Amino acid sequence: MIKSKNTNYLIFAFYDRMGILDFHIIESLRKYSALFSIVFVSDCRIRKEDKKKLNFVEKIISKEHNEMDFGSWKLGLEFLKNKNIENLLLVNDSIIGPFMDLKEIFDNMKNKKVDFWGITSAGTKSEFHIQSYFLFFKKKCHKSLFFRNFFSNIKKQNSKADLVKEYEIGLTQCLISNGMKCGSYLNNFIKDIHSNENCINLFLENKLPFFKVKNFVSNPYRLKNMHRIFEKLNKKKYLEYIIRVNNSNNLKHLYYKVPQFKKILFSKKFILIRSKIVFDNKIWRFYVKFLGIYIFFFLIPLISNKDAYKSDSNYN
Repeated sequence: MIKSKNTNYLIFAFYDRMGILDFHIIESLRKYSALFSIVFVSDCRIRKEDKKKLNFVEKIISKEHNEMDFGSWKLGLEFLKNKNIENLLLVNDSIIGPFMDLKEIFDNMKNKKVDFWGITSAGTKSEFHIQSYFLFFKKKCHKSLFFRNFFSNIKKQNSKADLVKEYEIGLTQCLISNGMKCGSYLNNFIKDIHSNENCINLFLENKLPFFKVKNFVSNPYRLKNMHRIFEKLNKKKYLEYIIRVNNSNNLKHLYYKVPQFKKILFSKKFILIRSKIVFDNKIWRFYVKFLGIYIFFFLIPLISNKDAYKSDSNYN
């Protein structure tokens, strides 16, 4: 367990297009402040009334840099470069929480022989990475030259996808290639756990301490039971937050239901049937979305030289 926050620092990366600091950010920071001294870095200007709410943090850095969360962490690390830091935690504002006792999380991880860890990890082989919304580093790791060089070279990326590839995946791969050992609070997931229904179940079972803001605000992955999260939390406060961010009081995204035709179209049985048809008859298959409706059976026979499709035995 972390004993003193005097040698333990959290750098929190924040951005809001309107420069508003919502209640859940303050609540999260107060929970962290029991264990960490906090450096709050904003990639936007913050309202004066909101700055007053951060009177418990050690440092506020408000500077537009357009390098997203990794750019904010770079600025925070520059501020802390002469500090005697034992443990370093990097967190961004893409999550709501924690909704579990932080002490429980750190106690769970303290005996694991790792140099850095996070709550969740994703990917395999060269794409394996600790997801960057919560990254914890021991001194051996964050004081290393390769760690400092990685962050000093952070630059603006053209897209979120580029940032994930270069920095989120890149950081884990850089540290591993330099001999650092990593782990995660929850077991590794091949795909982002926050992009499927499992995140809802784990959260409701008090196993996942955080929830992604984007799922709550817009539900881009069309998770079916988002309303269960909404019902568990403070409805009034989060309703105000959703309305502000979306500029709408429409909550349909929280009650998403899979259309019946999609249930059939993407059912396991139907997939097996059409796969057999395609395999047996050597035909292409297409999905065509016309006027918002998926049309499946556009089947075009393969026009080809049969000799081009010989068995692998020809290559023995």
